[in-house]
Amino acid sequence: MITAEQKAHWDAFGFLMLPKRFTPQEIDTLREASMEVLRREGGEAALDGSQGWSIGGFMERHPVLAPFLDDDRIHEIPETFLGPDFVLEMTDGHVRAGDTPWHGRNPKDETRTWRANLRVCIYFDSLTRENGCLRVIPGSHRRPFADRVSTLWDQYDDPDAKEFGVTATEIPSIALESEPGDVVVFTESVYHGSFGGTARLQLTSQYIANPTTEEHVAEVREQHERYKWGFHPAESAINSDRPRIRRMVSRLVELGLTPLKV
Repeated sequence: MITAEQKAHWDAFGFLMLPKRFTPQEIDTLREASMEVLRREGGEAALDGSQGWSIGGFMERHPVLAPFLDDDRIHEIPETFLGPDFVLEMTDGHVRAGDTPWHGRNPKDETRTWRANLRVCIYFDSLTRENGCLRVIPGSHRRPFADRVSTLWDQYDDPDAKEFGVTATEIPSIALESEPGDVVVFTESVYHGSFGGTARLQLTSQYIANPTTEEHVAEVREQHERYKWGFHPAESAINSDRPRIRRMVSRLVELGLTPLKV
């Protein structure tokens, strides 16, 4: 159960660590199913670390993975932070290696009210600051702090740029070191990145608050048109025999967004 203290931590800092949410046996089951999807969809070669790989609708591509969306230990996270009418934006699997530059809320690009969102991450490796764990800059999801650190986006064009006079790895941050079984939760709005390390598989589900205004609905439609995976509800979720899974994509169906054929 998410406590009041954890909710306050999330609101203030934009992330939350939930240790030992899953048992070693459950993680083994998740890992085995994830590797089956990885091999079937052509992502296994990325584990050699030469290039990254990702695919949307990841959890919906395996009958063992999809039910975890309905697991109370996962479901309660977006329900608590985004409200009971939250929307499943997408699930995805990533193989990451090397550096991921700092990124997060960019006030320079904001044309609409920033939508509430969160990402739930499960890793299958022991991750530290030395081998590529996620790092976050606490509180950077909120303005005016977001304005002050937004120059970090410049490192996408110049990875060697020394914003604030330091390298990317020297930016003051929290390293979210984790073990298999832990769950890492963060909002895409908080500045985050990872640096170094060998190839690692990241299993995620992403959520947004229910879009209730015309402005927010327009943003969802725009994102749906822009992205291949995001805001495309999986057909298996639409037709799931689990009511809570059907409900979390029902808003996207109501908006007439194109289903993902998985």
